[in-house]
Amino acid sequence: MAMIDLDHGPGAPAAEHRRRVWPAVAAAVLLSGLVSGLAVHRWDEQRGRDTVGVLVLADASDWVGDRVEAGSQGTARIYGHVAIVNAGPAAFRVRGLSGITVNTITVPDRWVDPAGVSYQGFDIELPCAGTDLFAMRVTVRVEPRDAAVRNVDALLDGHPWAREFTKACA
Repeated sequence: MAMIDLDHGPGAPAAEHRRRVWPAVAAAVLLSGLVSGLAVHRWDEQRGRDTVGVLVLADASDWVGDRVEAGSQGTARIYGHVAIVNAGPAAFRVRGLSGITVNTITVPDRWVDPAGVSYQGFDIELPCAGTDLFAMRVTVRVEPRDAAVRNVDALLDGHPWAREFTKACA
């Protein structure tokens, strides 16, 4: 029968076991850090690829046919153009513009790269009373390369049409 000294643990077998376990623990920690870093990197890359930034600007560069006319029953009709600017980071195609009863819009089928511009023609009929041309809510329908079609809300400052709009409503 062997005696066990409780004041002193067995020396050699435990130390040898620790020497074999520490490299395995260190490898597991290193591997889990590497896998976690890769997962976060891919998640961040995917999130950036799906992000779409859009600015909608009134284009007052006197396109042929741009005008404001009196409409029917207290309305005015604007025939104009907007510049849809890709604020990045993903390229997209413009699929539509809505939010303020857009009757027609010309949508060229081309990719708009980050910092690129797509000029869109439209005509809208707006009520003369209560229309704030300086903060019109619009929704731009875009299709990024790596994601599904989505709607992006924006504000359109229609001050280039304000004077003609006031005249048409008088």
